Amino acid sequence: GLMEIRNTPKSDGLSPSQMLFGHSTRTNVPVHKDVLNPITIENVINADNMREVISKKTEAHYNRDSRTLHPILRGQHVRIQNPDTKKWDRNGEVVRCDNHRTYTVRLQSGSFLRRNRRFLRLMGSGGKFKQTFKESSDSETNETIVRRKSDRVKKPTNFYQA
Repeated sequence: GLMEIRNTPKSDGLSPSQMLFGHSTRTNVPVHKDVLNPITIENVINADNMREVISKKTEAHYNRDSRTLHPILRGQHVRIQNPDTKKWDRNGEVVRCDNHRTYTVRLQSGSFLRRNRRFLRLMGSGGKFKQTFKESSDSETNETIVRRKSDRVKKPTNFYQA
């Protein structure tokens, strides 16, 4: 079984044994004797070209729905996604950009978080901050809460009612 997997050609036209040894290995499965002949340089070049085409096609397919996130500048106020609830329920100010994707954010409580760019969203329209930070650690805040879901009470579903 393992020998057959090694002799099975991949999408570029060469099998792993052909890439390693230069020819297919002999197995119990009957094959034409030309399959056991050594591969030529043209076959290797064609396989490299095919691998490159497949790689570009895969990359284009992967990136077709992606979008680039604009960098956040130091001092801009952001919303932070909670990794457990997936809600954007925390606010902070960007203190430092470690690389093109990692940001250090200071929360209102004074603690710091390190987050990837995809878990940060600019506050308000154009990145303007709608809330004022308090330097003191009082429990009351000046937050304006924007609800994204309705407040209606969902009744439990009764599947087995007569």
